[in-house]
Amino acid sequence: MAKPDADFEDLTPTADELRDPHNVQTVFVNELAGSGFLNGVVNLTFSTAQFTPIENVVALDRVVASRIRMDLTCAMELRNALDRIISESTAPTPKPMAAAAADAGSKPN
Repeated sequence: MAKPDADFEDLTPTADELRDPHNVQTVFVNELAGSGFLNGVVNLTFSTAQFTPIENVVALDRVVASRIRMDLTCAMELRNALDRIISESTAPTPKPMAAAAADAGSKPN
């Protein structure tokens, strides 16, 4: 068995480490075009709206942009993340104290 060289760092990822090779495409989607569940696998198909000129008319052209498959555990993690993001993004923004005081003073009793 070869002795490890002290000059080289062991780059073996641990189980909790995420490696990003920076070669995975990022895709923007406009809609969930289809979804299903079969044999323990969640199946999602997303589409993108393109506006394609066809015979002097610009027509809406829906195109499949990505298909994602995941196990149920990953689907639940995705749902929880989306619930949190949506809740935080749509929560009412509190007014600054000065604006709230001005509003309170202008309302009839």
